[in-house]
Amino acid sequence: MSALQKLRFIGIATHDAIGIGEDGPTHQPIALASFYRALPDFNLVRPADAEEVVGAYMMALAEENRPSLFALSRQAVPLLAGTDRTLVAKGGYVVHGEGIPDITLLATGAEVSRAVEVAKRLQEHGYNVRVVSMPSWNHYDAQSVEYRRQTIPSTKSLVIAIEAYASMGWTRYAHGGCHMHSFGHSAPQQTLYEHFGFGVENLAKRIGEFAKGRRDGDRWDLPGVGEYAELLLGTVHK
Repeated sequence: MSALQKLRFIGIATHDAIGIGEDGPTHQPIALASFYRALPDFNLVRPADAEEVVGAYMMALAEENRPSLFALSRQAVPLLAGTDRTLVAKGGYVVHGEGIPDITLLATGAEVSRAVEVAKRLQEHGYNVRVVSMPSWNHYDAQSVEYRRQTIPSTKSLVIAIEAYASMGWTRYAHGGCHMHSFGHSAPQQTLYEHFGFGVENLAKRIGEFAKGRRDGDRWDLPGVGEYAELLLGTVHK
């Protein structure tokens, strides 16, 4: 209703993906992000840390005719060196990595810190890896083509999304990704992330194996339209 009426409303959602503790699968709404991102005149924002939360408020307060919903993690997340409150309004920006990347990792919310750790693992194998935090798709899509191409160089870099939600929508930005394919479970958040394949070591392994198979000399054999690679499909650690 706030979107229909063009009201500036700021909502706080505390059940962020799968990492919320022992509240059970009904409290881990992996499909809701897709719904809210598709809702017209509505901002879903997944801040990566406290710095991005400040930026989210700055962005939402500037939206006089559009509501915003912040999906905040209940588990602790680190304050990242690369986050910037003034860049949250861009919707997506580089938080890790320099130069032209071989691999670009896209992430939101609590998964951004994991993406940074994955990038460090992949760099040990000779890849130059960039991490892009994408707290708001609406705001990213509103940026110029030049900015979006500079941020996510999808014709030169292998682009992989990491988000513990359903993958719907990520095909707009990435060649493949690591996502949820089932309901969540009731367990401590670190156990859940490992169980569903979102442990840093497993993510680095899966992305590394995919990258190795897509490397063609000094170039990438990039997936085409409709070939989005689900890197965690069927991956559940017992």
